[in-house]
Amino acid sequence: MGEGVQGRGRPQGGRLESRRWIESHEIIAEQALKLPQTRHVFVGDRESEMLALMVRTKELKHAVHNLVRCLHNRALPQGAKLWDRIMKSEPLGGVMFSMPAGRGRKARTVKQEIRLERVSMGDARKGQIEVTCLIASEINLPPGAKPVVWRLLTHRTPSTLQEACELIDWYRARWEI
Repeated sequence: MGEGVQGRGRPQGGRLESRRWIESHEIIAEQALKLPQTRHVFVGDRESEMLALMVRTKELKHAVHNLVRCLHNRALPQGAKLWDRIMKSEPLGGVMFSMPAGRGRKARTVKQEIRLERVSMGDARKGQIEVTCLIASEINLPPGAKPVVWRLLTHRTPSTLQEACELIDWYRARWEI
């Protein structure tokens, strides 16, 4: 999606890149309505984290399972910051997986603690929206390694470690694409 970007989020051709994320989600949602027995998942990296996409997901009645990586430590309506609030909670459990080599890093086993909480976000113009914020933060990392920390948003409401690990697996699947 990011190819040909020329400053301020405008790709060549003049369309906002943020609109491209929403259009992609809408295309997947159309397919989901045609194939109701098939699970459709939209996974986006940091540049797809925008309130407009979360609102559009809600408008489309969550036809697509949405999972995006957080770019912003958003202010919550109660005044707290999103990531700070989640990190104060007790870990739900942990996950372990093999991380492939890439971008100057060696392949290694990663162990993460998982925290999650359902939160309300938004503003007066677009309204409030309920999302789950999941933070998977690496523990016991090797000396000199950069920790693997993922801050993910989803409309799903995982309540068990198994459901949270499924979301981690969805996000990890981008390595296979």
